[in-house]
Amino acid sequence: MFDHLQVVTREFQPNKPDPAPVSHMALNWELPAENILVVGDDKADVISGHKAGTMTALLINDASKASELTPGTPPCDIAISSLHQLLEHLQKPIIIKPSD
Repeated sequence: MFDHLQVVTREFQPNKPDPAPVSHMALNWELPAENILVVGDDKADVISGHKAGTMTALLINDASKASELTPGTPPCDIAISSLHQLLEHLQKPIIIKPSD
């Protein structure tokens, strides 16, 4: 199902919410950012992915709440409460809307 799977740890500098970790992965995979989905449980993950030009999914759990996405934080493309829910989203057709 997944062509590429990579984890970037906190040791990577600069850290999220800087887009550098996501851009680094896109470069290594030779993929355009718009073909990548960043999945995280923190608003820094959403910000980093958004700044890098990817789609984003926020895993909402006890440690992270949708309310953490304060004004000025870019919205996530998908909000999920389990990784099983993410799989359900990934199995659906994706409709890309052109930018205005």
